Amino acid sequence: MSDKYPVVSWRELTTLLKRYGYVLVSQRGSHMKYRLAQRSVVVIPKHRTISIGVLKNVLKEISRALNKDERSLIEELRSL
Repeated sequence: MSDKYPVVSWRELTTLLKRYGYVLVSQRGSHMKYRLAQRSVVVIPKHRTISIGVLKNVLKEISRALNKDERSLIEELRSL
């Protein structure tokens, strides 16, 4: 299995966040802040394509908060 990160939009990434219970708590300009019950906060820029660095950081935070493997999150993003 390849660990390469897929090219995703902000819509695909927010769909993944909502699946795991993240809720939009605020937005300032093009940046949206999602929270998971006092455990985790991620900020997603509302861009056509999310940069690899931002995607890596978001996936790392999600996997830490949910105790889930990053590879499975990558596969879920590919299937969206």
